[in-house]
Amino acid sequence: MATQPEPCPYCHSTQLHLVHHLCTHAVCCQHCGACGPSERRVEKAVDLWNGVAHGFNHALPAAQAGR
Repeated sequence: MATQPEPCPYCHSTQLHLVHHLCTHAVCCQHCGACGPSERRVEKAVDLWNGVAHGFNHALPAAQAGR
């Protein structure tokens, strides 16, 4: 489980914050506005953001990975 979000994969900023909307959470970059996937669990949102930051295709659900 990741505890810290990786730098933004688009602008490489470390100015990140968690956005909370109703029952979901997402990591967003304060510099360029990029946001990761919304998830119910904060840990999952951070893990998915870090997957995007590392360029892993498996960070996306299998149905989206082949697009």
